[in-house]
Amino acid sequence: MLSIEDILVLASTLVLARSVTLFLLPSSTFILRQPASITKLVRTIRPYTKAGIAILWVAMRIFYSGHLEERDGVSHPDKIYFTFGKSQNSVSFTEQLQYYGVLDVVQLYFRVVSEKLVCFARDKTDSVYVEEMVARISFYLNDFLGIVLLVTLVGYCQKLRHYSLEELKNDSVQAMFSFAKNHISSVQNGLLREEEKMEVALRKSLWKHRQHVTKVLPKEGKKIDALLRELKIKSVTENETWEKGFVSGAVYGGDKSHTNLLNQVYSLYSLSNPLHPDIWPSITQCEAEVISMTADLLNGGDENVVGTMTSGGTESIIMAVRAHLRVYGEDRGIAYPEIISGHTAHAGLNKACEMFGIRLVQIQCDESTGYRLDPNQVERYINSNVIMIYSSAPCYPQGVIDPVDKLSMIALKYDIGLHVDACLGGFILPFAKMMNYDIPDFDFNCPGVTSMSADTHKYGYASKGTSVVLYRNKTLRRAQYFNYSKWSGGLYSTPTIAGSRAGALIACAWVSLVSIGENGFKNRVKMIMDTTSDIASRVASIRGLKLLGCETHPQAMIVCFTSTKGYDLNIYQVAEGMNLRGWSLNSLQNPASIHLCVTLNTVGHEERFMEDLKHVVNELLTTPPEKTEGSSAAIYGATGSMPPGPVNELLKVYTDVTLSC
Repeated sequence: MLSIEDILVLASTLVLARSVTLFLLPSSTFILRQPASITKLVRTIRPYTKAGIAILWVAMRIFYSGHLEERDGVSHPDKIYFTFGKSQNSVSFTEQLQYYGVLDVVQLYFRVVSEKLVCFARDKTDSVYVEEMVARISFYLNDFLGIVLLVTLVGYCQKLRHYSLEELKNDSVQAMFSFAKNHISSVQNGLLREEEKMEVALRKSLWKHRQHVTKVLPKEGKKIDALLRELKIKSVTENETWEKGFVSGAVYGGDKSHTNLLNQVYSLYSLSNPLHPDIWPSITQCEAEVISMTADLLNGGDENVVGTMTSGGTESIIMAVRAHLRVYGEDRGIAYPEIISGHTAHAGLNKACEMFGIRLVQIQCDESTGYRLDPNQVERYINSNVIMIYSSAPCYPQGVIDPVDKLSMIALKYDIGLHVDACLGGFILPFAKMMNYDIPDFDFNCPGVTSMSADTHKYGYASKGTSVVLYRNKTLRRAQYFNYSKWSGGLYSTPTIAGSRAGALIACAWVSLVSIGENGFKNRVKMIMDTTSDIASRVASIRGLKLLGCETHPQAMIVCFTSTKGYDLNIYQVAEGMNLRGWSLNSLQNPASIHLCVTLNTVGHEERFMEDLKHVVNELLTTPPEKTEGSSAAIYGATGSMPPGPVNELLKVYTDVTLSC
C-alpha cells in the first residue's frame, strides 16, 4: 500500500514531468487532456477553496495545539510532541502535516520529496551519476522555488505597503457579498426580489414614451417615408429640452447651421472606415490633422507631442492607462502596478484599472483641498509600483483644475507618468488662457505631463463619438497600439480598441474644428466662461446654498453647489424641483451636491435658471416635502449608506432595462 510519502513523490514527479514537457515541446505536440468530470468538479469546488482553506486553518489552530519540545537538551524538528487530553505522543509524518506551520509544511514536503527522489534513483538505477544528477536537480529546484517564494513575498509586501484599512474593509465586504450572491440562496432570493421591484419601476419610468416596439425583424421592410416620419416625431420631442438650454452638458453646441454642416459631412463619408486607408486616404488625413490641431493647442511648444483619435473620453483614458502600463509598468518589471488619483477622477479610470488589473489608489479631495488633488498626499502614496498619476483639468463634479504644475514636478522626481484628463476642458482652457482668464498651467507646458485627453465631441462641437488622446512622445503612443503579425487573415494593426471605426465621425471632427477656427472658439469660450461666472456668483448669494470648488468664480464651465449647514435643505430635492421646471441638472455624491455644466445652449438662459432656482430653494425652505419612493433624494439617500456590491447590482438592472424592449 502506498504511503503518504510515496503519493507526494508520485504527484510531484508527474507535475514536474508535465511542466518540463510543456516547456520543451510545442503546445500542439503534447496536450494533456483533463477529463470532463474532473474539469466540472474543479469548477464546482473552486469558488469555495479560499473560504474552505481559511475555515480549515482556523479550525486546526483552535482545536489542536502543537509545540516543539527538547529531549536531552536537543531540539528535534522532525518530531512534534503535543498534548491532547492524554499523555504526550510522538506523531507520524502524516500527523505532522496537521501541526506544523504552513511554511514548515512546505519545507518538510520539499525535503521529503527530494530525499525520496534521490533514494528512488539510487535503488532503480544503481548509478552514482544518476543519483548525483537527481540530487543536483533537487538542489537547483530548491533554489528556484525559494527565489520564486521570496520574489512573490516581496511583491505582496510592496502591494500591501499602502493598503489602507478602508480598502481592506471594502474588499472584504465586496468579497463576502460576491460569495453570498453566488452561493447563498437566501441572499440570491432577496436580491432577486429587489431587482424585480426596481425593474418594474424603471420600466414605467424609462419606457413610458415607447410606442410601436419592434422585437423581431419584420418579414417585409417598412416604407421609408413612414420610418422617417416616426423618427422625426420622436427626435423633435426629445430635442426640445436641450434646445431650450435647460440641460446640463450633454449637448455642447447644437446651433442648426453647424449641425447641418456635420450632417452633410457625415452623409459624404457614412460608409468610410480608417481601417482601410487605401480606400479612404482622406479620412486618415482628417484624423492626422485633428490630432495635430489638438496637439498644437496643448503641446506647450513641444513638437514631439503625438496622439490618436478615439471613440470618446473613456476610451482615451483607457488608451492612456494601457500605454503607461506598458512603458512605466511592464517594461520596468512591475508586477503589481498602481495609479494614484483623486476620488473626483472620472469613472473611466476605474473602468481602465479594472480591465488591466491595476490597483487604483484614490485620495480624498474635499473642502480642505478645494476638491483638488493634494500633491503632498500624492507623494506620500508613491512607491515603486506606481506607474502614473491621474489629474483632471477640470474634474467633472466640481469643475476645478488639479495643480498639474506641482504634480508634474512629482512625476519627474519619481520618473512616473502623469495623465491630464482634459476631456471637458481641452477645447475651453487653451482659449481661455489666450484671453487672459485665470487658468493655471495644465498641459504639456508642464514638463512632467506624459499624456492628455480632450474630447472633440464636447466643446470641440463635433458629432458624438470622437476624442483625442495625446502623448509626450512616440514611445508612449506606440505602447497603446495592438499589433498581431501571425493572424491567418494577414498583418493586423490598430491604434485603439476598435478595429473598424466610423470614418464619418472623424471627418465631422475635422470639419468642426476648421470651420469654427481659433477666433470662433475664442468667442464661444468667452460666452461660456462669462455666463458660468455670472451664474456662480448669483448662486452663492442664495440663502441655503453654497458653491463647491470656488468662492465666487469657477475655473471652467462647471457651477457646483450644495446646501449650507444649518439649513433644512436636501440638495437632491432641489434637483427634483428644478426638474419639474424643465431643467436637467446632474446629481452628485460624496459630497451630496448638484451641478450645472454650462454650454452654448445655456448662454442667454441664466436669468430663467436663477429665477427657477431661487423659487425652488425658497419653496423647500418654507415647506420641505416628504421623500417619495423612487425620487433621486430617496435613491441617493438609500445607496449612500449601502456597500458598493448591492448598489452595483441595482445599477446593472438599470442598464438591463435600457437595453431591453
